[in-house]
Amino acid sequence: MSVWCVRTSIHFLVAMPLIVLPATLTSAHLVPVTSGWVSSEMFFENPNACIWGGVALPLCEAGYRAAYRQHVRVAPTYRELADCEADFTPGECFAADVSRLWSPWLSGFAIITQVQVKSTGGSPDPQVRLFSEPLYRGADHQGGTRLISLREKLHNGEHFDKAFIRHRLLQAGSTAADQRLARTFEPQRLFYVSKP
Repeated sequence: MSVWCVRTSIHFLVAMPLIVLPATLTSAHLVPVTSGWVSSEMFFENPNACIWGGVALPLCEAGYRAAYRQHVRVAPTYRELADCEADFTPGECFAADVSRLWSPWLSGFAIITQVQVKSTGGSPDPQVRLFSEPLYRGADHQGGTRLISLREKLHNGEHFDKAFIRHRLLQAGSTAADQRLARTFEPQRLFYVSKP
C-alpha cells in the first residue's frame, strides 16, 4: 500500500508542472506583444556545414552565393600583405587579382533570420526574412581565431586604416571613411522571404 501511495504522489508531482506550466505559458501568451523584428544568426564555414546544421539545401546554397557576391563587392583590399594580416589573421589574405592588392579569404558565411513579431491584433502569420553576409577569420583576444563579419569588426572599433580606398577624397580611418564603410557593410543581401 505504501508503494502505491509513493508512486501516486510521484506521478502527481511530475504531472502537476505539466498541467500548470502550459496554463501559465498560455496566459503569458495573451499579453500584448509589440510589433517589430526578432533576429538570430547562424555562422557556417561552408554550405556543407550549413546542411549538416539542419538548414535546407536550397537555403544554404543561396545563402553562400549571396555572401560570396557581397564578399567580392565589399571585402577590404590592401597594398601590403602585412596590412591585411594585421586587420585579419596571418595566412588569411591573398593577392586578389592582377592589381596585386591583398584581400582576406572568405572564411564562412552567416545566415541571419528575421521574423516579424506583430501585436495580438495583427496578422497571425509573421513574415520571415533571411539575409546572408560574408565572414572572415579574426583574432578572438584569447590567442585563437573566430569567424567575424566586417560589420562586427567596424562595430568593435576597427577602422581598416591601412585598407586601400578608391575614393580619393576619403582618408582611411577618418570618420567619413568609417561612415562610408558602415553603409557598405551594413546592407546584407536578402535572399528569401516567406510567410509561414
